Amino acid sequence: KSEGRFLILYKDYLDVAIYAPGRKITVIGEIKGIKKLPLGEIQYTYPFLEAKKIHLWELRPERVDIYHYWFTYPNYPLWYGPPYWYWP
Repeated sequence: KSEGRFLILYKDYLDVAIYAPGRKITVIGEIKGIKKLPLGEIQYTYPFLEAKKIHLWELRPERVDIYHYWFTYPNYPLWYGPPYWYWP
């Protein structure tokens, strides 16, 4: 989740197909000041950074946890049933 908007100045070329919206990056650099630019109908104040290094994080597949809410007896772990459980 974004905590806001900012501008980054980087000396090398960054391909827009690789550094696409939604990709996660980490930037190391210096804050050089602020810039006011239009954002829709308002003037927005952006922190302005001069990047020394940019790290592009790998795309990770979405994790899907599958939980089966029904279990038959053979699927239970060994500690369910005698002698590990109270059994009348």
